[in-house]
Amino acid sequence: PPAQEIPKADRIRQICDIWECNTSEVIMLGDSIPDDIVEGNRAGCGGTVLLQSKDYNLNLNHYYGTSEGDLMERKPTLCIETLSEIR
Repeated sequence: PPAQEIPKADRIRQICDIWECNTSEVIMLGDSIPDDIVEGNRAGCGGTVLLQSKDYNLNLNHYYGTSEGDLMERKPTLCIETLSEIR
């Protein structure tokens, strides 16, 4: 199927298979909670990093689902404003 039809979590797993590593050994870095952080958490990534400006309002309830599991899926491990914050 076309890449846009494959859930991102499955694509992360496919890449890890190619790299011969476990998803827990990679970090998902992205600028979107529903597209990057949720899928990184669903794939079982070792961490998820949200790249957002300081003016960004991190409201995890803004997205669908308010159960504890839904909220945890949307919670990034780390929020940063610039890539230089990653060392």
